[in-house]
Amino acid sequence: MTIKAASGATPVVDAGTKYPAFRVHANNVRIEGFTVKSGGPSYSGFYVSGSAATIVNNRITGCGWGVFLTAGQGSTVSSNTVDSATSVGICLRSSNGNTVTGNTVTDCGKGLSIEGTSGSNQIYF
Repeated sequence: MTIKAASGATPVVDAGTKYPAFRVHANNVRIEGFTVKSGGPSYSGFYVSGSAATIVNNRITGCGWGVFLTAGQGSTVSSNTVDSATSVGICLRSSNGNTVTGNTVTDCGKGLSIEGTSGSNQIYF
């Protein structure tokens, strides 16, 4: 499944501090070209618990975690801008074989966190 902004558009998804802006529990999902904000201190801009996801060219601001990958493998987090995440800009928890590349992370509690049984990930900043 692909969820992509229309050409020339940058849709804003405002989570209203109550939920993740995108909660994905599926494999092979691509999300591209959104501005995500206001997940609040307890929620993510993108919460992904599936494999082979692609999160690319998004702007995430004002969330607890910018991008949170858990219990999956083979996903790509690329060319995103994360700012003002109170906990972590990009988090990999119990996730293996993922690629994180070309992201900009600023003004976050932590820029990157690799937790649990995560391994064989390729991280490039």
